[in-house]
Amino acid sequence: MTQGPPPLALTEMLRLLRGASITVFAQDAGLRYRWLENPPASWNAHGDVRGRTDGDLLPPGAAAAAIAPKRSALSTGRPHWAEFVIETRNARQYFELYVEPEKRGDGAVSGVIGLVLDVTERRRRVAALEAVVRQASHRSKNLLAILQSVAVHTARDAASTEQFIEQYRGRIQSISRSQDIALGPSAHGARLPDLVAAQVEPYVAGAGSRVSFQGEDVELTANAALHIGLALSELAIASANHGALAGEEGQVAIEAVRAIDPETDSSEESLRLTWSETAAGRPVEPPEGFTRQLLERLIPAALGGRAVLTSTADRLSYVLTARRGEFE
Repeated sequence: MTQGPPPLALTEMLRLLRGASITVFAQDAGLRYRWLENPPASWNAHGDVRGRTDGDLLPPGAAAAAIAPKRSALSTGRPHWAEFVIETRNARQYFELYVEPEKRGDGAVSGVIGLVLDVTERRRRVAALEAVVRQASHRSKNLLAILQSVAVHTARDAASTEQFIEQYRGRIQSISRSQDIALGPSAHGARLPDLVAAQVEPYVAGAGSRVSFQGEDVELTANAALHIGLALSELAIASANHGALAGEEGQVAIEAVRAIDPETDSSEESLRLTWSETAAGRPVEPPEGFTRQLLERLIPAALGGRAVLTSTADRLSYVLTARRGEFE
């Protein structure tokens, strides 16, 4: 301890503060320090601080914020709490101050004693938690809007209640699978190969030998995972029902590459996902109705990209791009 010792009865207890974010002190009625233990490095508290004041140890704004509750404690005889901040060039350091009057045997106030807690890390954790909550709220609102839109359009496109239930359940399950991947243990996003497997395998028997993936193993945002997952699910269902995968010889190749989109003015790379299916001589029916609207309009709009769906007698190609901010 370099600032002048506290009373000997406290010495052993105060040793426990070393390395902690707690400062304890005692000041006289003129708010001159009698002793100070474990001051933060940001305070000007080197050497012996006896007789020095908060104005000597702290920046002006922080000193004023610390002095006010101490004066209140002296005048009222009651404890007080306060907060103050020390700003440096690179960061802010937050402190909580608790001070109470120190009284003589006759009850007269002779000074103050107190403690200061460095709560900077706690503030950072709270701010990070608040950011997570805001992000979760934003995602929830977006998801509810998507579910509502999907429900309305699926109902319009369905020929019967049974068909609506079947199609809507499939889309909800697709969204759920994407959410599980995007918000899994790491909660940082979804790996594209994992998303492909999760969205295609439930609809394709022997998917490992009939559906191939190659290209970039990118990490998708939650938004991209949801919408690309929905696109993959819609394509897989359509292909299994009346496309290449409806026959035994049909094949699907999925490719992901980073590329500059020549149709835009952006100089940033987009993610280009290509779904190519070949039916080996049997006819391929392209998706229609709300499925086609999802693939060509709604999904690319949500990704800030474009989509092109083309088909011939026995082939179908779907190319979807996503803007740079949707993947890493």
